[in-house]
Amino acid sequence: GANIGFVANISKYLKFSVDYLYMKGDTWDSSQTTYVNDKNNSLYSKFEIDTSMIPKVEIAEIFYQQTNTRNPLKFKHNENTLFGYNIGMSLANNLSLMLKGRKTYVYDSETENYIPVKNTQIETSVYF
Repeated sequence: GANIGFVANISKYLKFSVDYLYMKGDTWDSSQTTYVNDKNNSLYSKFEIDTSMIPKVEIAEIFYQQTNTRNPLKFKHNENTLFGYNIGMSLANNLSLMLKGRKTYVYDSETENYIPVKNTQIETSVYF
């Protein structure tokens, strides 16, 4: 396989990165209940804001991830699709609060579509 990555500073405060992983090999085919030789590619992209000019904000980013699929550039939602964001705030010396949002997809057999599942997490971190 091969991995291609690209990072660009769009402006003084915005950074964009993308990674594409091209793999070819044996993958499990549940309909044939055997391994078949097929593509297994992944895409990861992220926008980051430089938070050095924003008081108390340590991290601010959004990302998109599509893994283990034949063509991640089609942007078809499936169980391997992940949208998300991370926002981190400094509460005090050595104490941070992180807000994480995620959207994944699950297959609905009744409608034969993938429906979004949203998840929000709040974390605290103590640094020693």
